[in-house]
Amino acid sequence: EALRLTPPGAAQAATLQQLGRLCLRRGDWAAAEKHLRDTLALYADAYTTDLHVNVAALHFQLGTLEMDRKDYAAAAQALREALRIRTALYAPGDHLDICITLQALGKAARADGDLVLAGTYFEQERQALERLAAAPGLPKDVAPRLRQQRAANLSWLRTVAKESGDHTTATLLAKQLKRGGTLSPREDALTPIPSAEAQGPVGEMAAVVNAVLQQRQVVRRALVTSREQGVPPDSASLVGARAVLEGLECWLRKESADPRVAHAVSVFIQALDSAPVVAERLFAACDDLRTALRAAGVCVQDVLCP
Repeated sequence: EALRLTPPGAAQAATLQQLGRLCLRRGDWAAAEKHLRDTLALYADAYTTDLHVNVAALHFQLGTLEMDRKDYAAAAQALREALRIRTALYAPGDHLDICITLQALGKAARADGDLVLAGTYFEQERQALERLAAAPGLPKDVAPRLRQQRAANLSWLRTVAKESGDHTTATLLAKQLKRGGTLSPREDALTPIPSAEAQGPVGEMAAVVNAVLQQRQVVRRALVTSREQGVPPDSASLVGARAVLEGLECWLRKESADPRVAHAVSVFIQALDSAPVVAERLFAACDDLRTALRAAGVCVQDVLCP
């Protein structure tokens, strides 16, 4: 159903949602919640039902916010709303958004100390991913996202198994991850997930993607800690291993890359190697590089396996 908002109202909703995302990135949770809930109220007035992708996305963002605040019960409540809506929207089939929501619910349950519930959510996600991979006519642009989601799912299943004392299952899952996280008997149609240690341009690109996500997480944690303590972020806490920077420089020298990616990598290196490191500049460089990689056709998700 189309969004029934006047042009000013539509612009206000989009602006509020973007402000909410920005505040969430910066760790300003109170402002983020206000903007997101105000947007949700606009959507409530605009739609005749809450079964809409925009409403589901807002509940998911609220769940992310509560995870950052370590209010895992509130996070689970928001994520269950997102799951309810997404399940209804895509019924009777499966969808990657449902899988992503199930994984977020599993992470919330684990953080809250409920390993049984966490394992249930991760297993439901695994089964949904299997069904998606086995579905006929799998679009080419979906396959890479499925591989990445599957890798994260297997990693979380392994973590829960290990923490539950099921070392046999944890070992089996670790072996499956090492093989590339096979999704189904159709694995010939899905190339293995490249590791950062893989050889050649594909492996080096994977290392770039992983470095972007690692640094983004480091910067986000530093900004949140800085806000909580009311002091500027410590430059030393913003930079990961020196090997990350050296790996990016090596990739830039060797790879004949998309010029947008090459430029974004250069800017990222400068921000990472500046003295002192400026958190906001490094965060922006991470986001710009992530955007450039996506524009060049590289699948980048904001997920790192534990």
